[in-house]
Amino acid sequence: MQYGKRKRAFRKPVVRIRTKEKCKRCGRKFKERRDGLFCPRCGTVPKRYFVDFTFRGERVRIYSDKNGQVLSSWEQASRLAEHIRYEIDHSIFDPELYKAEDLKRFRVDYLLEKYLKEKEKTLKWAYFRMKRVRLKKFVEYLKNENISDVREIRPLQLNDFINELFAQELSPKTVKHYRTEIDAFLNWCEQLQIIAKKPRLPEVRVPEPVIKWLSIEDQLKILENIPEQHRDIFMFLFIYGLRPSEARALQWDCVHFKKGLIEIRRNFSAKRLVEITKENRVKFLPIVGPVREMLLRRAENRPLEYVFWHQDNPSKRPSHYGEVKLRSIFKEACKACGIKDINLYQAVRHSKVMHLLQAGYSYEQVGAILGHADPQTTRKYGRLSAVKVTPALEETARLYVFPSKKSQNQTADNQE
Repeated sequence: MQYGKRKRAFRKPVVRIRTKEKCKRCGRKFKERRDGLFCPRCGTVPKRYFVDFTFRGERVRIYSDKNGQVLSSWEQASRLAEHIRYEIDHSIFDPELYKAEDLKRFRVDYLLEKYLKEKEKTLKWAYFRMKRVRLKKFVEYLKNENISDVREIRPLQLNDFINELFAQELSPKTVKHYRTEIDAFLNWCEQLQIIAKKPRLPEVRVPEPVIKWLSIEDQLKILENIPEQHRDIFMFLFIYGLRPSEARALQWDCVHFKKGLIEIRRNFSAKRLVEITKENRVKFLPIVGPVREMLLRRAENRPLEYVFWHQDNPSKRPSHYGEVKLRSIFKEACKACGIKDINLYQAVRHSKVMHLLQAGYSYEQVGAILGHADPQTTRKYGRLSAVKVTPALEETARLYVFPSKKSQNQTADNQE
């Protein structure tokens, strides 16, 4: 008679649903019933659950599903427990797939920080700052909607967020900026194969902008009402049509008197001096007559490396022009001469484009002077320049004028 060894019976692991919380009212532990965990005294239920069992001799605790969703209800935890039992029975259970570290890469806040770190290296500070503000607001909205996984973002949430921005009375242009930033972020997620397909964003239409500008006569009126110590930088802006941030950043190493050129290669971006212009390329401008005289006069006294500086108080050190300072001076001058509803950028950039187009210069020439990287930027001013086409319309309009019957009869009587 042969005796063999008794085989050890395989015991399936008992998968239980537990919680670390206690009742907030009485502080007691939650007890398990048939339909969930309850406080035996207060009847309250926990807000967070986890699935607890032993697998291959090790205790396993799972707090979220494979999609990273936190177990916030008994029903959700029960479905996960059933799914885990199925995987164990069919020998396909892998605890690594439920680890929080693996699910971290799908969290919206984690991905956003990673995305912003990449963009911070390539974007100017002003643009990066606005991108960060807009995307942080979007992530905050998703948190309020209990969405933490980027794969759960649906067109419905995107549409609701856009509608919420409009409800805050933001301009269509500002809302479109939000849409652009969200679209870029989701494109980045799709390119890295974090999401299979980017959800569709609603379209935001921006009406045709109204181009505001000043005539040369109005610009001269403003210059007359600007204090003499601040007049040089405004004259410089009106002549060249530069961005105010580029004129404020101009330093003496970029003024070449022998070559007769001014090199524009710096720019202020949200109070930060950066060694590049908005178009990411250096521009050269000729030193014309009145500008040469002004620069030679200022070159005799250089308290700063900046060409344009001010000293409102003799007891304080000279300082370069800030954005707020320049706008304040311009606003006071406009108020003194009765000019309303125009800002410094429009008075400088928009006005220069319109003056050059009216003088008959081509779009390419105007774009080269103003530093427009895209020709369409220049052409949008041409669409609104009715003054430029007035002579041509006046000449052709005469061909459509017919003499009246009364004048025809008078002409016939004179001939008789």
